[in-house]
Amino acid sequence: MMDPTFFDKNDFSDALDSARKADWEPSPMTAFTARLPQSTLAALRDLAQSRGVTTGQMIRDILTEAVATEVAPEKTIPVSALRALIAQAS
Repeated sequence: MMDPTFFDKNDFSDALDSARKADWEPSPMTAFTARLPQSTLAALRDLAQSRGVTTGQMIRDILTEAVATEVAPEKTIPVSALRALIAQAS
């Protein structure tokens, strides 16, 4: 797992100089309520805290990766693959 303070501790000015704007539009979000066992929610909260993200972000990451794998694996990149690429570049 990548250090959540990695970007705070490193200089990326050279990379920013050669960066170009991405063609990306954020997806609209909507709220959804789900009932979870207390133990599952506690585990999600602990996992999120260990990764330095909110519980909501952790749930979104897990669900996004699961849906991408099930729906169209050839059209999406799982979050775990992106994290692995970032870790290799470090």
